[in-house]
Amino acid sequence: MTAKEAKTLTWRMVKARVPDTARDVIRLHKKHRGTIGRHDVVKLFANGNSCHVSVLGTEEEDVIEMDLDTRLDLGVMHDQTYEFSLTRAGVVGQLRWYLDAKSPAIRIPAWLAFWSLLMGSAGAMLGLLGLPLAIFS
Repeated sequence: MTAKEAKTLTWRMVKARVPDTARDVIRLHKKHRGTIGRHDVVKLFANGNSCHVSVLGTEEEDVIEMDLDTRLDLGVMHDQTYEFSLTRAGVVGQLRWYLDAKSPAIRIPAWLAFWSLLMGSAGAMLGLLGLPLAIFS
């Protein structure tokens, strides 16, 4: 399976484990992930809806575990069977996952890093723009 190739399977949806709640994490058995590794960010599709989530493993083969927020985003209910499709997220999708994460432990450091990069870039640009003034004055 290539990075952009979608993998579509039918799984029974079950509730997430307590440590996975409000973390934008799903759990799938390794045999269903293909080349998608643990902690990779994927775009998950179901019922015409989609969201970005991180993937972890589970021992059960025919289930997908997800928390309430992800179930609401996708419009699915627990103990029901749905057709899910997932593709590995690109760089923009990974950034979107970090910046839109429900968990403040993920979202706040991501936004701090984003604004630090933006401010550092602005400072570097201003420094480069001021360089000709310093040389030719």
